Amino acid sequence: PSRAEVIEKGKRYFQASPPQALRNIIAEKEIQLNTIIAELELQKNISEHKHQVEMYEGYDFIRNMFIHFIEKKEDILDLGIPKFVLDQMSKQGMDGKYFHDEIHKKRIKQKQTMYHIYNSDSKDRIKFLNTLEYTKARYLPSDFDQLVTTTICGNELVIQIYHEDGRKPKSIVIKDETDA
Repeated sequence: PSRAEVIEKGKRYFQASPPQALRNIIAEKEIQLNTIIAELELQKNISEHKHQVEMYEGYDFIRNMFIHFIEKKEDILDLGIPKFVLDQMSKQGMDGKYFHDEIHKKRIKQKQTMYHIYNSDSKDRIKFLNTLEYTKARYLPSDFDQLVTTTICGNELVIQIYHEDGRKPKSIVIKDETDA
């Protein structure tokens, strides 16, 4: 404070503080300002780290996702793939096996590796995939079977939620734009 206050016999008396007290006030304000600047810089850095999240429905998106990932020419990781997905693609008017075979041909031609971890009921598909170049396929024990597939390529992660009853799958796409 820049002054002292004393009350004597009902009257207020003021006494000026030493001029050095002004430096203390400025130092306190500088500390407060530095705290605010640090918080603002943190908020700026957070806002510069851009993420994009989108949601899609249907097998058309999944087909387009794989075409897009082939164009990226980066490794593709696929985790938790239910056996029935290719059959459901065919029921939706798409030749799932033909589509996947074409994707694999393009991928192999450009030496793009794809790693698969299927559900336990897909051993025949895994056996076939492991005959392809630039392809590694495995399966998890049945305790880990799931209806959700996670696919990663570069800075994109896609979570696909499948339904055994034939409903269209839903896909959630997360892109980290700072890595793009």
